[in-house]
Amino acid sequence: MNIAYQTIGDGPLDIIYVPGWVSNLDHAWIFPPLAHVFERLSAFSRLILFDKRGTGLSDRNVGFPTLEERMRDMQAVLDAAGSRRAALMGTSEGGHPIAEELMFCAPAYPEERANDMLPRWRDYMAWAPEEVSGLAESSTIPRDPAYPEYTWGKRVVTLATVYGGPAEEGVRVTRPLRGFGEPLLDFSGRMPYRALQSIYDGLFPTGRDRCYWKSTYLAGLDNGAIADIATRMAKRPSEKTFASIWKFGGAVQRVAADATAFGDRSMPIMLSLDAIWSDPANDDPNIGWVRDVWRHAALFHRSPVSELSGIW
Repeated sequence: MNIAYQTIGDGPLDIIYVPGWVSNLDHAWIFPPLAHVFERLSAFSRLILFDKRGTGLSDRNVGFPTLEERMRDMQAVLDAAGSRRAALMGTSEGGHPIAEELMFCAPAYPEERANDMLPRWRDYMAWAPEEVSGLAESSTIPRDPAYPEYTWGKRVVTLATVYGGPAEEGVRVTRPLRGFGEPLLDFSGRMPYRALQSIYDGLFPTGRDRCYWKSTYLAGLDNGAIADIATRMAKRPSEKTFASIWKFGGAVQRVAADATAFGDRSMPIMLSLDAIWSDPANDDPNIGWVRDVWRHAALFHRSPVSELSGIW
């Protein structure tokens, strides 16, 4: 098993940075916000970066690793870097203590109802407790026996939401999201955190797809913005594409811009455009769609903070 790692800086403190569900040591440095975080951290430490097994420059086709395997990989990186003691920092699935079982609320409503449903989701997220985090995701139900045949090829908006407290409480708190009418499917349920992190694994077989992802922060999400975004989402050229509206706020926004390596946290909304397709002949329409939607959103709705983009 080969795990790719990199060290930056020569400060007196070692920091090992555990990435989220996907990373690439080469590509990370071309994303200005992420490069800025690494530069800030390495200014006062020796920063140790690595790609988890199955991602980036590390060995691929290794299946979904257990928590124990990930811990052993991280220890191997520390050993290879000659680190006897290090501070642990992580993002996304790379960090944050959380209960073993969580409530995952994910009703999938027909996409043609987006203009009615998204304002209700926006209003719910505005008053929801800080333990609630989530997104509204446009996608297409794949033609797969795992789903009822009557749903194959249907476009949906899934209100994917996690409650970061006791699962029983999460059932009660997220119940309103399941009452916006009749969902086409409902993926909701209580599940272990590790199972939740592997939900998307089967949708992205290694080596099958081509991807172009781009995101931007939005200053708000009024009904006009929702109508504009919904119209453009409906024009996506690939049924494998995911496009999401993420809600930020709460404790995240209370951290001062100069308190950590991650700067301005004032953004309330992020729009993420994740084009996915298989045939290289379809590169231009898919990349063009992402760039067009992103350019339009940035022109009319963007808040004054950075954007992220990438291609695989």
